[in-house]
Amino acid sequence: MTGATGGSGRAICHELARRGWAVAAGFRSKRRAAETIAARCRKLRVPAAAIPLDVADAKSVAAFVRAAAALGPVRCLVNVASYATPGGGYRVPLAKLDVDEVVRAVDVDLGGSLRMIRACAPHLRRAGGGSIVNFGSASADAADPDLLVYMAAKVSIAATTRALARELGPKIRINCVAPGAIATDWVDAWDLPAKERRALERATCVGRLGTAQDVANLVAFLVGD
Repeated sequence: MTGATGGSGRAICHELARRGWAVAAGFRSKRRAAETIAARCRKLRVPAAAIPLDVADAKSVAAFVRAAAALGPVRCLVNVASYATPGGGYRVPLAKLDVDEVVRAVDVDLGGSLRMIRACAPHLRRAGGGSIVNFGSASADAADPDLLVYMAAKVSIAATTRALARELGPKIRINCVAPGAIATDWVDAWDLPAKERRALERATCVGRLGTAQDVANLVAFLVGD
């Protein structure tokens, strides 16, 4: 999987390992964190490895898939990796927008997912089929101001997933998870005032922020039988 060291990525790795999946934890810069994740998965008695990966680099993607295949047949792919704007900010008004940032975000989120899917598809076919899970965002269906960089990267993933479901199915299933506000390190970094956080919680159907485990449970269901 890509983006293994984020809050949702860590939870997904552990949940898949708990259910008996071998785990290839892809990371771009946080080697120690990825190695900790892999070690935790191995304690559940499944093959696991931390593997360097830059989804914007086709050669890196190919090397990652080769290393992942060494753990066992590739039967699922989870595309979590997402572009983070410099400094971690994500709200940028049009007047201050750097269009190159939009291009970079799309290249990482959509382009990275497509590079991974193309590299993994032959393995999935050889394994008799499998499942792919892409990561979009609930924001892609909203008219949220100042979120152009993030939304441009995410909105295209849903449409691409639908198109590929037609092309790759029925043996290879592909779905798109679109989380809303999930209580991870990324949301914590927003440092929302208590009043705004409570308003965000009230705006959800269940009256609370989602958790990384909520996301992991859904992904595990989608890649399962």
